[in-house]
Amino acid sequence: ALRRLLADELPAYRSRMLAHVAEDDQPGLRAQLHRLVSAAGFTGAAALRQAVTAYQAAPAAERLEQVLIEIDRCLLALPKGA
Repeated sequence: ALRRLLADELPAYRSRMLAHVAEDDQPGLRAQLHRLVSAAGFTGAAALRQAVTAYQAAPAAERLEQVLIEIDRCLLALPKGA
């Protein structure tokens, strides 16, 4: 159930993150990443959690791209809505 909820929410996380980047809203991006790392931890999405944690430790465009890649991987792997 939690994994399905994560899958349902990931497109919104992705969209909000990209909006924060486009607006150069670093506090907003950090807040989204904080929520995402928690959600990934609760659902066992280890690679996603690791990618977010790496970005939080040392923000860089390449690391943010890895977060987006892991979101896409989760979307492909996790069960979708009910």
